[in-house]
Amino acid sequence: MVRADNPEDGRSAIVTITQSGSSLLQQRRQERNAFLARAVESLTDDEKLVLARAAELIERITARG
Repeated sequence: MVRADNPEDGRSAIVTITQSGSSLLQQRRQERNAFLARAVESLTDDEKLVLARAAELIERITARG
């Protein structure tokens, strides 16, 4: 992360992610996605259906905002 003073507002700063930070973020996302894929794969077919329905409901609820 690189932090620099905001030239337009001295009370704030501009923060920019570095290449190494971006790479780390990408790696963590891939690890999380792999973990979730394994977790879903371990569910029964009925549990997968419940999860899919829950995801639809969450999407519908959050779309109203």
